[in-house]
Amino acid sequence: MGPAESVTIPPPPGLSVELDIHEDVTLLLPIESDDLCSQTPIPSHYFRLLDSGERKNLAGLSGTVVNEHGDPVDGADVTLFTPAVGRVAATRSRRGGSFSFPQLKLGNNYWLQITKDGYFAGELGHLKLLSGYESLYQGVQLQACQPGHCDPSVRELPVIRCE
Repeated sequence: MGPAESVTIPPPPGLSVELDIHEDVTLLLPIESDDLCSQTPIPSHYFRLLDSGERKNLAGLSGTVVNEHGDPVDGADVTLFTPAVGRVAATRSRRGGSFSFPQLKLGNNYWLQITKDGYFAGELGHLKLLSGYESLYQGVQLQACQPGHCDPSVRELPVIRCE
C-alpha cells in the first residue's frame, strides 16, 4: 500500500468513532471491549508515540476529566491503582481537566478512581498501555451531585440499550 492510499475500517454496529489526526500522533484503535454495553459513557481512547530512547520499556497515561455536559473538571483527585499494590500514584486534574501519569511500568492491570466534591466518584478500569506510547483517555466523565448528597445508590446513570 503506497503512502497516498488509505483504508477505512467500519466500526462495529452501535459504535461511532470520530478522529482528529495530527502529524505527531500515531493512532491505534483497539475496538476490543468487554464493556461496550456499560452504563457509563466510554471516553475516547488513543495512543501517542513517546520520544524514542529511554522510555522504550515504559508507558504513559493521561486524559481529561469532564462533567456530564462535556465541560472540563479542574481540581479532581485522580488516583491510579493496581491489584497487586493498591494505590500507585495520585495527581489532581489541572486547568482544562487534564491529568497525567508519566513513566508507568508495563504488565500491571491499572485502573483510575476520580473524586471531587460535588460529584459522584468515577472509576475507569481495563486501561490499555503499550510500551513506548502514551495512552490517552479523553472525556472521563463525572456526574454532578449536591455536596453531602453523593450517595452512589441514588446515582442517575444513563441507560444504554444493547440489543
